[in-house]
Amino acid sequence: MSRKKGRTLTPAQQEVYEFICQYKAENDGISPTVQEIAEELHRSVSTARYLVLKLLTKGVIYRIDERRAIAVTGGTWTPPRAPDFSGLDR
Repeated sequence: MSRKKGRTLTPAQQEVYEFICQYKAENDGISPTVQEIAEELHRSVSTARYLVLKLLTKGVIYRIDERRAIAVTGGTWTPPRAPDFSGLDR
């Protein structure tokens, strides 16, 4: 189990937290929807929503004033490098 802000995460909360981090890393920083969390982790939407709420309450993640905008406390995300088009003919 992981410790964030002095609180222990349950295995289910840890699973959601890790999925959010992985999803953001693979999708240019875009957060998963609650529906996507539920589908990936084989849980109901209400359970996924509850687990996200618990992570918010524990301060492990926080919402930004946008849809699909979940930030990970203390997390970092490096945007992908811009493609190199210098060798292309115009």
